[in-house]
Amino acid sequence: MQNDRQIPTNPYVCKKILDKVGKPENFFKCNSLNVFDRGERKCFRVNIYTRESVEGLTGDRTRIAQSYFVELKGDDITIVS
Repeated sequence: MQNDRQIPTNPYVCKKILDKVGKPENFFKCNSLNVFDRGERKCFRVNIYTRESVEGLTGDRTRIAQSYFVELKGDDITIVS
């Protein structure tokens, strides 16, 4: 069974995390995907990507530089792991 439904990213969570940990050098993008939602408690997987040019490659290298499991309660965000 395949699920082709796209999970939307949450830009508010990305902003809160980037405000907390800062943007890494060569920042490319941030994705925050809702893992589960239990009323006021919402948990997300946040991946922060970087992009850099590598000599000898025809394109850029993009990788997950940082990854967090976070909990959002109201406006408070906590990094769980």
